[in-house]
Amino acid sequence: MEETHSSVIAQASFSGEEEFRQAICSDVVSVDPRPYANAPFSLAVTQRSAGGVRALSVRGEALVGVRDRQRLASDANEFVGVIFQREGRTVYEREGKLTVVCAGDIALWHSQREAKFTMPEPYRKLCMVVPAEKFQDFLPNTAAYDGLRIAANSVTGAMLGGWLSAFADRVIEDGSETLGSSIDSTLAVLAATITAHARELDISVKDRQLLAIMRYMESRLADSSLTAATVAQHFGISVRHLERIFAGQRTTVAGWRRLRRLERCRAELSHPLNRKTITTIAIDWGFSDAAHFSRLFKATYGMSPRDFCRSTR
Repeated sequence: MEETHSSVIAQASFSGEEEFRQAICSDVVSVDPRPYANAPFSLAVTQRSAGGVRALSVRGEALVGVRDRQRLASDANEFVGVIFQREGRTVYEREGKLTVVCAGDIALWHSQREAKFTMPEPYRKLCMVVPAEKFQDFLPNTAAYDGLRIAANSVTGAMLGGWLSAFADRVIEDGSETLGSSIDSTLAVLAATITAHARELDISVKDRQLLAIMRYMESRLADSSLTAATVAQHFGISVRHLERIFAGQRTTVAGWRRLRRLERCRAELSHPLNRKTITTIAIDWGFSDAAHFSRLFKATYGMSPRDFCRSTR
């Protein structure tokens, strides 16, 4: 049976810190939360659990989480942690190694290592805590992937990021789909992506070209003049050849650009400090017509931009 927990903790007093500490240790995983610099304790968590898997949508101010020997000893089971960083950064330190997880990146960590997680600025992320035994069903030797980071601008990262964004919105935050019905498919996609990522150092010339093109387009998404023609010209190839490269990923240049722009718009619309209008955000990310943007947004995410803003407040 699926359990659902929602909690918001935003107190800076000592009693608030203790409430914060109890909530994150009892409901999430054994970790010692500590303030980062002078940042107040502030955390908003929506949590769902099913079949031993916990999935959380987390947003907060700068924070440090420490897992020392005492915390590790209190864990009931061995598990694998998955981070999808939607905003801000997470710096994962363990055994002298460092992994910096930036916005859009996906990373894995393992419960059997002492570790420190530093969020040096306001952040938003999806976290999953999966029993190692269950994760092994999808990806053997899970401990070997500790610290693995899949970059947002990689071919595999761009694809997995879209899946996890939808998973976080529909399953965790909206609850329109149950965790129990979607967790296995999500773990299967994650395992397949990790396997593909492990081969990226030996990808084909065409894939390398696609990766370079996606990175170029990602850095210029706000430019309304970004078209298949301008991209093809930049790389010295024909538009027809460019479209063939994207066809190998079952998409088009315009389709991929549109989806990435929509993702950027959605991220801004959901940001708690956003003061821009929907039209301004749409134009800032290369959409020339607000009505057309609204239709695309609703077709992609199942609700209008205005309704989406209301749902995140």
